[in-house]
Amino acid sequence: MMQRLSDVWIQYAKDDMKSAKVLMQHRIFNMVCFHCKQAVEKTFKALLTVQQQPVPRTHNLIRLRQLCEDALGSGLRIDDALSFLNDIYLIRCGKNVPAMMDSMICCC
Repeated sequence: MMQRLSDVWIQYAKDDMKSAKVLMQHRIFNMVCFHCKQAVEKTFKALLTVQQQPVPRTHNLIRLRQLCEDALGSGLRIDDALSFLNDIYLIRCGKNVPAMMDSMICCC
């Protein structure tokens, strides 16, 4: 039996959350945030797949949320958390490190 693509995305998201839990036990907070961000990204991509929408090659949570809202025809009320997690990706890629590092350490 062939697994649906949305199920694959959800399994990857669950794996990211499992990783985040292990990393949390070891107090590796920056990686906890990164894996939580990854889980949200993959969940959005699963939702797009279920809605039979194209899944863009992007890591931008704000963009993915907008695509999901368009596909569902309604808004998702997760702005602050989503902005924070989106910034985690920018930090991980080395962008805006000085401006974001203090808030990341405090918020995680």
